[in-house]
Amino acid sequence: MVETAVARRRLTLVPIPGWTLTGLTFVRFVQSILRAMEANEGHVETWCPVCRSPVFEEALKVCVICRRLFCHRCVVEGYGREFCSTRCRDFFFYGEGEDGEES
Repeated sequence: MVETAVARRRLTLVPIPGWTLTGLTFVRFVQSILRAMEANEGHVETWCPVCRSPVFEEALKVCVICRRLFCHRCVVEGYGREFCSTRCRDFFFYGEGEDGEES
């Protein structure tokens, strides 16, 4: 366990099979992890309502059709915009249809 200066969190380093970190390489590895943790300090982590994966709250986007929140993993791009689903993307292009239209 490595004690970090960032909010006194504990960081568990899990060995990766086939990797060996010794001496200075290990120290640089730990320092890079600590720098990454400090860079993310102050960001609130939450869950994406669509795919349930962990994301930072600031990274969530809003669908232009239904105003639903979604993350970069769930994005459906179309017509120069980002949507939460193919249903919203299609609705943006096709709309609801005309009242006098026959099927």
